[in-house]
Amino acid sequence: MVNIKQVGYFVAVFETKSFTAAAHQRNVTVQAISKSISELEQFFNVQFFERGSSGVRPTQAGRSFYARLDQPSKHIVRLKTLTRLDAT
Repeated sequence: MVNIKQVGYFVAVFETKSFTAAAHQRNVTVQAISKSISELEQFFNVQFFERGSSGVRPTQAGRSFYARLDQPSKHIVRLKTLTRLDAT
């Protein structure tokens, strides 16, 4: 099953092109981001990102998934991040 946290991590990785930057943005460990992305990839049976030494690049499946997320979902994910940042 997919949850909003996993989608949020996916959006963060997609937009930052980095597991490390996404983890920093979401205030979690890189391992938490990596695990969530792996679970998403297993659930959909696709690879969303090509991992490399210079960061990550979305695959066609990753770009397609991101494009199909509706704007309200993306806004909810961003609002959760902003709210968390404002609280610190």
